[in-house]
Amino acid sequence: MCHRKNSVIGILLINLGTPEAPTENAVRKYLDVFLSDPYVITLPRFLRDFLVQKIILPKRPAISAHAYKQIWTEQGSPLLINSIALQNALQKKLGGNYNVVLGMRYSNPNIENAIEQLEKNNCEKIIVLPLYPQFANATTQSSLDVVNDVIKNKNIMAKIQIVRDFYNQNFYIDSFANIISHNINKNNPEFILFSYHGLPKRQCGSNDYREQCFTSTKLIASKLNLPEEKYQTVFQSRLGFTKWIGPYTDHALKTLREKNIKKLSVVCPSFVADCVETLEEINIRLRAQWMELGGEFFECVSCLNADEVWIEKLARNINSLG
Repeated sequence: MCHRKNSVIGILLINLGTPEAPTENAVRKYLDVFLSDPYVITLPRFLRDFLVQKIILPKRPAISAHAYKQIWTEQGSPLLINSIALQNALQKKLGGNYNVVLGMRYSNPNIENAIEQLEKNNCEKIIVLPLYPQFANATTQSSLDVVNDVIKNKNIMAKIQIVRDFYNQNFYIDSFANIISHNINKNNPEFILFSYHGLPKRQCGSNDYREQCFTSTKLIASKLNLPEEKYQTVFQSRLGFTKWIGPYTDHALKTLREKNIKKLSVVCPSFVADCVETLEEINIRLRAQWMELGGEFFECVSCLNADEVWIEKLARNINSLG
């Protein structure tokens, strides 16, 4: 707890990051940092550098920039906008005894500056909350390594409490179930795909991550009283030719159409905030694929973002930690 005069409890929200603009140069700069992380591409450094610099970066920025252009807003990157909205709503709900800051792993506002802000505000305790419900080295551990380095290098004296994951916690499960329930009541889909970000099978911990995703789906489905034949857990965002954890989101569509499913909803529980993976990959590309297969209805269910129920339940959970 914070005991200094005017001190507060710090809340460090962490998300992955986003390019500064939907341009090839900005995307190239972002991908260079992101893909050079040894947790993301788990190859020896010389092989990783060759792959990133000689194979991926010459072509990938143009493809990714096109995707970002389709979902970019007047205010900027949807991931950044939604993450800031979450930060502000949580700050308002928690009140003056807390200081909520946002740090991005691969872009600005960065983790180091966020921690320095909490230190300047006299926080004797900092709750670190990576916004990745399911633990993966490529997201959670990579972010926590940066946190630990900053604390060590800056000689931060605050007590640190880390929320490692929350894939099975009621504040997360209930919040996503609430959003999906509204979708079901409005659209009455015949089937729901629970689509999580995938990982290469070779990555350490990928099986554990996969099991956490299946657990999240099972808990959310239980809250909604969904019959097992009405939903499926799948994995999206494959890159390259290596094998990734499955089953794959895009491959599931053909099977659903063979079963004469016409009305489909897709929810993405590994993303707290809507981003390029939900707004472009799912809501644009997967929607088009579904319609080409003869589907009649497709709904990409929104992520938690700054949803009122989610903010309320998240704030209660933080209060219990503080």
